[in-house]
Amino acid sequence: MSTELLGLVWPLKLPAPQKVVLLAIADRVSRDQQGAFPSIATLADDSCLAERTVRQALRGLEAAGLIATRLRTGTSSYYVPNVDRLEDLQAERLEARRLLRASAQTSNEGGQELPGGAAGAAGGGRQELPGGAAPHAGGGGSSCPLTNTNTNTNTPHTPQAALEGLAGVPSEISPDTPAPAPKATRRGRGGAAKAVELKTFLEACKQRGEDAIPGGAPVFGYADAVGIGRDLVFLAWREFKRRHLRGGKRQKDWRQTFDNSVRGAWYGFWWLAPGEPAKLTSKGEAARRAFEAEDAAALAAVLAAQGASAEQGAEVAT
Repeated sequence: MSTELLGLVWPLKLPAPQKVVLLAIADRVSRDQQGAFPSIATLADDSCLAERTVRQALRGLEAAGLIATRLRTGTSSYYVPNVDRLEDLQAERLEARRLLRASAQTSNEGGQELPGGAAGAAGGGRQELPGGAAPHAGGGGSSCPLTNTNTNTNTPHTPQAALEGLAGVPSEISPDTPAPAPKATRRGRGGAAKAVELKTFLEACKQRGEDAIPGGAPVFGYADAVGIGRDLVFLAWREFKRRHLRGGKRQKDWRQTFDNSVRGAWYGFWWLAPGEPAKLTSKGEAARRAFEAEDAAALAAVLAAQGASAEQGAEVAT
């Protein structure tokens, strides 16, 4: 049994069958192995679930990128937990908590209510900031579909560029812009497409005058077909940027990587019930509040700077 692996699995917010099956697999992974090969019957016995439920849970875990399955002969398969993915989720969870604590401390020190105080000072009303989610990007509550009964409030819309030119936050994702014309792909040695960091990709998009994720991107068609509101797509993009701008990873196609992150629900920001639009999980609501607080603080700083400049100008004039 790997105690470290169990420690990564326990905090996850997953549907109950998926979590208990993943724990059963993790419990059978020894320190010197990457995976385990229990049969479906063994997993059903360990998790106290029906074999059909175990199979459904395994498919969900594979779709979420939490395990990889390698078929073996007989009745067993080799299940390999995705440790890199689990560690990334743990880092995101800890970072979200840190941001929430920092935002709450900043708001308390300023005597404002989190998170609308600074935004309200901009002209009475909450602002929709570029690259972030709308104020109501879905119901809060548990990430488990069996316990979350909040109604969905997702409303597709395009974020407003309230801070563009002020806080240096450009519009980078829009479902309403046309798809850019095909351009020559940057090539490395041997003619293969060259992998670049996300920062480099965003700078290139800005120079070409196009959105990083334009309206013609397949991710919007997928989101509409599945019922994932645009608010959630924007929230996922912001988390995608936050993670990869600091990570230094290189990709040949960042648009496809973001598409994969939405299709695979990498960040666990939403859940789907049959016949209903996607709704925010607890993790998604925490991320939304943290980003909203960051935007409120940024806007307050911009307004304060503008006020100081106006005062200095008045003093010079007199």
